[in-house]
Amino acid sequence: SEGKEGVLYACGEWEHGQLGLPWSRKYVVEGETKEYDQEVPSTGERTIGKNTLLPPIPAVDDKEKVSHPHVVPLLRSHHIVKASAGGDHSFVVTDAGRVFCCGKNDTFQLGVTSGPPQAFAATTRMGMEGMAQEGADQREVGPEPVQVVALRWKMVADVSCGDAHTLACCSDGSVYSWGMGNSGRLGLGHFKSLPNPQKVTLPEGGHHVVSVSAGFYHSLALTRDKQILAWGSGDTGQLGQGEYQTSSVPLLLDLSQLDNKSVQWASVAAGEYHSGALTVQGKLFTWGMNNAGQLGLGHTERTCRPTAVGSLTGKKVLRFALGATFGVCVIDNSETLSWGLNLNGQLGHGDTSDRLEPSVIVQLRGVMLKLVACGGRHCASLDENGRMWVWGSNTAGQLCLGDSEDRRSPVMVQGSADLVLGHISCGYSHTLLLSEYEASEVQSRSFYTTGIITMNDPAVERLCIYGSEGGAKYQPLSVLRQFYNKHGFPMSAEPVFIADPVSDRRLLDMILRVQAIAGAIEDVVERVRMVAVCCYYEMGGAHADLVTACRRHVSNLLERLDDRSGVIPLAAVRLGDSRHRALLCKLVCDRMNLPCCLLRGSVPLDPVTGEPSIQVQDAATHHWNVVRAGETGACYIVDCCVAPSRLSLVEGVSPDLLATLLTSDKDLP
Repeated sequence: SEGKEGVLYACGEWEHGQLGLPWSRKYVVEGETKEYDQEVPSTGERTIGKNTLLPPIPAVDDKEKVSHPHVVPLLRSHHIVKASAGGDHSFVVTDAGRVFCCGKNDTFQLGVTSGPPQAFAATTRMGMEGMAQEGADQREVGPEPVQVVALRWKMVADVSCGDAHTLACCSDGSVYSWGMGNSGRLGLGHFKSLPNPQKVTLPEGGHHVVSVSAGFYHSLALTRDKQILAWGSGDTGQLGQGEYQTSSVPLLLDLSQLDNKSVQWASVAAGEYHSGALTVQGKLFTWGMNNAGQLGLGHTERTCRPTAVGSLTGKKVLRFALGATFGVCVIDNSETLSWGLNLNGQLGHGDTSDRLEPSVIVQLRGVMLKLVACGGRHCASLDENGRMWVWGSNTAGQLCLGDSEDRRSPVMVQGSADLVLGHISCGYSHTLLLSEYEASEVQSRSFYTTGIITMNDPAVERLCIYGSEGGAKYQPLSVLRQFYNKHGFPMSAEPVFIADPVSDRRLLDMILRVQAIAGAIEDVVERVRMVAVCCYYEMGGAHADLVTACRRHVSNLLERLDDRSGVIPLAAVRLGDSRHRALLCKLVCDRMNLPCCLLRGSVPLDPVTGEPSIQVQDAATHHWNVVRAGETGACYIVDCCVAPSRLSLVEGVSPDLLATLLTSDKDLP
């Protein structure tokens, strides 16, 4: 599941801080929104009163769910290459080999507990009232990611979260484990729990581990010479040793019953109480518990040895994933198959009936999945066009669809292709995504491809709006930087404007100023007109030659700031043009709950005269807005670039204008 990645997004269950989002001051009690007037708790304990929890920020939806992917802000400065979602905790690895974690730490599964790395007696999970053993009071950590200091210099290459323990393998082939130790799942030769990472002693033979997979009570590892190591609970045969025995040290997988004793493994995965592995030839084997058909063998008998999935004979499996009690695989004819427990529709067949053998997911026929991930009871995948498909349980919003309704069949996540995803990891009730781009860059790239930011899509913090020489050709910031880096010289002083009301105080003051003036007007249409007038004057509308003046001003500003990046705050642009004013109008309308879209390109023709609704010099690069105002839902075209005496606010536009605009030719570059 390698690809373009770097920025971490998260959604789903958040109560234990597993999404890495900081707590908000606002919370809801009996339908009433209140604001916490004390310092926001820095630890995982964020209870206000008896039962009220501080939600994460960005805000949750109307059902207290984080059902849309949100960027984890604390990790913005790191380039993330691996992510793993566990039961109630999460881990990521950066390109520098550093490890960050967040979430529940009731069994030391985060590996960040302070104090000496002594082992504690293995216990079951305990609530705060039951943490009586030494070191238990140090288990609570904050909701935002923290670095695992014990692994700082280990150059971690892979990490895997189980339900209550965590594994990591390093570039030198070594393995570290920590967390709950009962059943021997840590592989350290004992059954005690560890609050900090400790190196696992591998069997003799110079084994070099390249990937790890943590189940609920057992652990698996794949070596460079394509062998599999297993340790932990073996009560249901999940260790594949030919017997139902537990082992507290790593053991090589038993191949004595296989026809090919020198089989080479390409990948391995651990489920709740079962395991699976794929050979380099594309043959899938499973073993362990099978009460719900999670082995895909056509029956419900458990097995303690690797067993080929018979119904896949003659088919080449390209990739597979295991959930808690089910599995999914993709075969070489692009078909996706699933089997096992189907209580929440996690098999994607449109029903809740279990499957004892791999069955084709009809809705994905013709869709080649290049990545598939399984969680507790949900699935997420990427097709070859970069689109994300999800199905299964959605009680916590983990499907990234904006709601909490289960999906029994695969559904494509709208806009997911814009994220350029390279990796997905599903926890029990949350999902982690690795994208190449920040949310602001995603919106900016989409805007300069489609020419529109819709009414339902608020302007994202740190949104970029910019142009290259000549003004007619627009490039996303990431494309510009890639070009200049490739040729080894700094970005030109061509303006790149960053709209960030959170950190840019001048811009926030400007927005609040416009909001205060326009908000005092009762008539909603006149209020919109006043927003346009204010945006005109706030961005220096009194100057005649706006384009020339703006460029001269920006060049002077960059020289004074000695900034060769070409990136400046929007509020610093005192002599603006249609780009700046239309963006400011969108930011103000978003705050005033006025549905507003931002558009670029030619203005639609007036339905009566047949002439453009707004007369501009260069329609291909003009920026303007459409605002929906009043109880009738009428739309108004707003242009903030002309003088107030000729302010263009065309009334009577059809409410379905946006649908027309999305299918019309707006003279995009």
